[in-house]
Order: sequence, then C-alpha cells, then structure tokens
Amino acid sequence: MMNEFFSMCYYQRGRGYDDEEAFLTMRKAISQHHYGSNGQSHGNVNCLFFMAIPANIFATATTSITRSFVHPDPTKCRRIPSESVRFLFEKPFGSDTKSYIQLSNALLKVIKEQQIYRIDHYLGKDMIRCIPSFRFKNSWARAIWNRKHVSHVIISVKETIGIHGRGGYFEQYGIIRDIMQNHLLQVMCLVAMEEPVTNDSTLYSGVEAMRDAKCSVLKSIRIPQCSDCIIGQYEGYKMEDMVGKDSRTPTFAAVKLFVDNDCWLGVPFILLAGKALEENSVDVQIVFTRPKSEKSFARERVQNELKIKIQPENHISLTTHVQENGLHSTDDRVHAFSPSMDLDLSKLESGPSLSKLRRSKKDDAYSKLIKDSLQGISSSFVRDDELRLSWQIFTPLLHQLEHVNPFPYKFGSKGPLQAQHLLDMDVAVRSKL
Repeated sequence: MMNEFFSMCYYQRGRGYDDEEAFLTMRKAISQHHYGSNGQSHGNVNCLFFMAIPANIFATATTSITRSFVHPDPTKCRRIPSESVRFLFEKPFGSDTKSYIQLSNALLKVIKEQQIYRIDHYLGKDMIRCIPSFRFKNSWARAIWNRKHVSHVIISVKETIGIHGRGGYFEQYGIIRDIMQNHLLQVMCLVAMEEPVTNDSTLYSGVEAMRDAKCSVLKSIRIPQCSDCIIGQYEGYKMEDMVGKDSRTPTFAAVKLFVDNDCWLGVPFILLAGKALEENSVDVQIVFTRPKSEKSFARERVQNELKIKIQPENHISLTTHVQENGLHSTDDRVHAFSPSMDLDLSKLESGPSLSKLRRSKKDDAYSKLIKDSLQGISSSFVRDDELRLSWQIFTPLLHQLEHVNPFPYKFGSKGPLQAQHLLDMDVAVRSKL
C-alpha cells in the first residue's frame, strides 16, 4: 500500500515560497498527469495546498501559487478554476486582533474566503464533532441545556508533558494563544450555541448555519478581565531551551467566561489548559444546579454532572443520585449515593455510526479534516469572522497579562491552587441562586 502511495508522489524543488517558476513547473506536471498525452481529462482537477509554514509567508506563497495555478500564461498550461484550488492553513493565525486582521486582509487580496480552510484539529475529533448531535437530537438534553438547569461548565485540556523543545514558539505565544483562544473556544461554541437554522437543504446553507451559530455565541461572550483569570508557570520552565530567565509566559491558564444571552446569562464557563499537569485529558464537564427544595432529602453534596471525555478515550458519563438498597437504607440523608451512568463509546460494536466511533482511537483528526477540505466541506473549519471575534475576546486580556507574574506550580500537579479558588467562588454563588 505504501509503495502504491509513494508512486503517486511528486517532489518539486524551489528556491523559495516566491519562486513562481517552480510552482509553474509543478502546475505543468499536474496538468500532464491530469490530461495525459492525448489531452483528455481524467476527471475534475482538485488542488489542495497544505500551508504548514510560518504565517508571515502565507500571503507570499499563496500569491505565487495563485499566479501559477489559477492565472497562468495560457500559452504555457491550462488554468484551473479558482473553486478547485483550496488552501489549508495551519495555525497560528496571528497573535492578537491587529496581527490577525493584517494576515487575513493580505490573504483575501489574493484568494476568496471560500478557498480558505483554517484548520483547528480539535474540530476533527470524533467526540467534538458529535456534540451538536448529542445536544439537539436528544429531547432530554435540549430541555436541560440552559441556565435554569446548568450551574457551570468546565472545558479543559491537560497535558503531562512540558513544552518539549518548543521554547521559542511557546515564549512567543503562551498557553492562551496556543490552546485556549482557538481549540477550547471552538469547543465552548459547540456547547453553548443555539441549534443551527437553515433556510434550505443545501450543503452550503448547512455549513454556514453552523458557523453562524458559533459566531452568535462569540458575539455574546463578555470580555474577560484579569480578575477572571489565573495563570501559572510550571517550576523548571525557565530552564527550558530558548526560554528567558525572567519569562512571564504562562504554561497554565484558567479563564472564566460568561455568555450574555437569554440561554446562558450568569453561567460561568471555565476554560482550563495547562502543561506539566497530573494527567493527559480533554474533557467537557457540564455541572447541573442543585434542587431548589429546602427538604433535607434533596440536599446532596455531589451535583449531577454530565462529562464528555474527548481524550484519551471517547466516553460520556452522567452522575446521578439514587437511594441505596438494602437493610440499612432507612435514612435518605446517609445512604443516598451517586453512581455514574457510563456510555463507553470505545466499546460499542454494532451499527454503522457506532462502529465509526469505536474506531475513533485509530482515526486521526487531521486525516478527517484533510478529507473534508479535499471534498470542499468547510463546516469543521474556522471562518474569518469567527477568528476576528475570538481575538477580540482575548486580546485585551492578553495585553493585561503581559505585566502579570504567573503563579508557580509543581511539575505533575493539578496546577496552581488559585485556579481552584476561581472555580469555587463561582460555584458557591451559583448554588445560592
């Protein structure tokens, strides 16, 4: 199989990303492969350029490719329709609002938004792609997914490793730019958005409805302040290669966000991300409000919680309260307990959709997203206005944090203790409502 794949590969050497002659040579090779010696087409031309290159040369490379592929000299080779030429861009997409707008404007001078696929590999993960279906295709979930029933939401990414030789990159971006402004905020949008509404049944309408729903959430998010954030730095970070001895770069952050709309008003969304923590995990925890009854029967210490585990395995669990059976089950206050109802999606073995989830450990998010981009399916990619809005949310906080010293925490711990205090304070307030 690998030999067959390598037989279809072609390498084109160039002097740089502005070497239009090299791109034109590549274009001729593709044209020869596609049309053959008799000039007959072998199907639709479909060109995807994966731009896993520094962001400051996105525009240069895109300009050279466009001139060589979409607008070449007709005497040298055939042109390819612009809608068949797509560009898959790898983050980072700027470092704040200003830098992103500059980058976006430079690209949009050369190509159309419909040709741009900004990759966020979290949107290729099976469980994350399933969140809208889980929310909107289950009547019980639709009924309780709002501020009346939800106390708070925690969306977290924890890694046991440090920066692993990425000191130069991490010093420039930090944990908020690296994970929170993109990955976690996208997951939050899927958790908090209203059901996408389409006016017709076309694929394009459905794709844009999903993105419109996410933008609606982003427009409603209150700009966070320093008091809504705890940042930390693991002990030993300053000894990493290419890290300054006086570095204030956070390797941990917990940020409290509020969505000021009718559905979520007053509900804190805690985004938490960190390196060198106690476990590798990506989780969404939806913690429900306590019963409002004043009876002791309803005063449970453990709140109902729906947990969606995205890594290391696909897993959904619901913590509930039931009465313990047996001879000693006479006192509800003492013997009530809280089992967890589990749906382990990695063990499901029947049905086409369940089989797909069961194979998810072998599936690669990038593979799915590259396949989507080749097919022109853009629903799992980030639109220009989404990124502009997300940077508008985090840029003021990022500039404030430049003058804040992060709290130290031990390698392999749960992060700085102050992060738990940030959460406890809001939980206490919500429990009284």
